[in-house]
Amino acid sequence: MYGIDRYASKQDNILKANFLSFDYGVNKWRFILSNMAFSNHFNRHLAFNDEKVEKYAKVYFKILNSLKVGGKFIYAPSIIEIEELLDKKKFSIINEEIGYGLFRTIIEKLTN
Repeated sequence: MYGIDRYASKQDNILKANFLSFDYGVNKWRFILSNMAFSNHFNRHLAFNDEKVEKYAKVYFKILNSLKVGGKFIYAPSIIEIEELLDKKKFSIINEEIGYGLFRTIIEKLTN
């Protein structure tokens, strides 16, 4: 198990990195869990339709591309606008309410 954080850590499995520039690889991960930072920032940029939307969208698709078939990306809060664009033959998408009108998303990669 590995984690990325923008702050240095003494733990070998926590890498100092920015989630926007991290090399996620291709067909590499069985499971990616994201805290609120990525999706909160992405939703904010979507709401204001600012210049960072494209950058966050590219990273989102890099994360999905980094999953192995059967791999899952779980995050909260959900990013409905981009989830609606996903190919339903390639990805299974589940949204679950976690409270206060917020939802988490579980995306499973079905095929390459």
